[in-house]
Amino acid sequence: MLLVSNAFAGSYLLVPGQSYVRGSGGPVTETLSFNALDTVSSYTINVYNGGLEDYLNTGELVSSSTISLNGTVLFSPSEFNQNTTVVTKTINVNASNQLDITLQGKPGGVIVIEIVGEDNVAPLITATAAPVANAAGWNNTQVVVSYTCSDGASGIATCPDAQTVNVEAATQVISGTAIDVAGNQATATVTLNIDQTPPAVSSAAVPLPNANNWNNSAVTVSYTCTDGLSGVVSCSPPVTLAAEGASQTLTGQGSDIADNSASTTHTLNIDLTPPLISTTLSSPPNASGWYKNDVVVSYQCSDALSGYATCPTPFALATEGANQIISGSVTDNADNTSTTSVSLSLDKTAPLITSTASPPANTSGWNRTAVTVSYACDDTLSGIAGCAPPVSLPNEGAAQVVSGQASDIADNTAATSHTLN
Repeated sequence: MLLVSNAFAGSYLLVPGQSYVRGSGGPVTETLSFNALDTVSSYTINVYNGGLEDYLNTGELVSSSTISLNGTVLFSPSEFNQNTTVVTKTINVNASNQLDITLQGKPGGVIVIEIVGEDNVAPLITATAAPVANAAGWNNTQVVVSYTCSDGASGIATCPDAQTVNVEAATQVISGTAIDVAGNQATATVTLNIDQTPPAVSSAAVPLPNANNWNNSAVTVSYTCTDGLSGVVSCSPPVTLAAEGASQTLTGQGSDIADNSASTTHTLNIDLTPPLISTTLSSPPNASGWYKNDVVVSYQCSDALSGYATCPTPFALATEGANQIISGSVTDNADNTSTTSVSLSLDKTAPLITSTASPPANTSGWNRTAVTVSYACDDTLSGIAGCAPPVSLPNEGAAQVVSGQASDIADNTAATSHTLN
């Protein structure tokens, strides 16, 4: 905004006092050239015969002298004599002018000529701010305020120098005053709004990452913008990121009314995929799926993105039982979890086997007929896989040994012997 105020003065010297002295010998015509800005208004020419104290005041007056303006006689010889000390006339001037002065009288005579103008019109002054403000009236750099001054009458005496404004503030009033030769003044004022500081932009993620700085779900990043001077005009809306990846960046921007802008970048690590876990057994089970010795379950873990945090340590199964579920879990750095299970049947106990002779021996431990030995087998866990068939012994003899064997489904075996006489 440009404002101009005026103050008015009055007269000024278009031509300051110029002194001319009558020399010896014949009259000599001297010339005085001058220019005028105002060719419309009238001026007053004052001629001081005998000089002035401030000039060459000899006290000697001239006589019969002539002064012409632009070829036209202003003062004729009859207007100068020893009794005339001051002659005055109102004149009109051109842009470029010439006074011709021819002095007569005694050598040493002196006159002083001055031309006085009246100027009660204030000079013109305009102020220009560069760079120009944006559409909202704000600048975001330093502003140089320059002044242009003109005066159509007495002319400009002083015009303000350009001012560089660096201060950040709203409604700063910057003014400059022009003064013309007649002392008239005019002031131009501009109002500046300067904000060179970008807004503050911050971001926040929901949900927050875990302690390892990973998320295992989609994340929404919201932005907050603040500006302490011109105010915020725009701020990026929330953005939801659902894609997996490490070091993914989301950038948000804020702008203030002065066209300053700032941005912030939020880095996200998102892993939606659970880790992989598999098992390895220290030995395979038998064809029936049973173990008869301790078995060690080992785990292999992997995660292609965030990496796994811990993988279960090997587990040694020593407890007998059928269809025992052994589980192991792995968690990745994004808190995704996977579990694997294996079913194991362990039977380390041999089956039971007993034998029975028929007919039974007498009280002395002897049989007198052929004897058949039969076997009974039992296993309380995996079950009997095989039991020895009956054996008939028809031959005579003392301390004859008949053996039988049993096996369970886990491949455990047991044997028994029966002695016959």
